[in-house]
Formats: sequence, C-alpha cells, structure tokens
Amino acid sequence: MREVHLEAVTDGREDRGVDGGFSIASPGFVIGAARLPLPSWAQGLIFGILLSLPEAIITKTYAPILILGAVGGVIIGLIVGKWGA
Repeated sequence: MREVHLEAVTDGREDRGVDGGFSIASPGFVIGAARLPLPSWAQGLIFGILLSLPEAIITKTYAPILILGAVGGVIIGLIVGKWGA
C-alpha cells in the first residue's frame, strides 16, 4: 500500500479562523446595535450588503457574497425587529 503525505500549506497566517469569525459575527452585532429610521428588514439589508462589500471586493466574487450578505442581513434584521429590544 502506498503512503500519502499531506502537508498544510499556509502563508504564515494562522489567524484566518479569527478573521472569518469576525466577518460572520459583525453583521449580527451591527444590525442589532444600530437604529435607523427604517423597517428592521431594510436596515438588515443595508448593513448586510455594506459589511459584505469589502470581502466581495477582495475576493472578486461579487454576486454570491453580496447575495448571501443581503439575505443574511434581512433575516437578522427580521429577528432583531421581532425579538430585539
């Protein structure tokens, strides 16, 4: 039987998991903390798109990232609007 050796390829940054966690958690925090004179779903939509925009620009994967940011923002906005203070 032949052995296969796998090596982790990194660019010297082991903190990518932390970066990803902040990019996922930040819309929920911002949408919950911000108060705009808009319906909660619209507020979530705006912040979801705005907070997804830098990642979309960096990766040049605009449509999937912005669509998921918009949908996630609307969902979080609706949740905050219904159960938030």
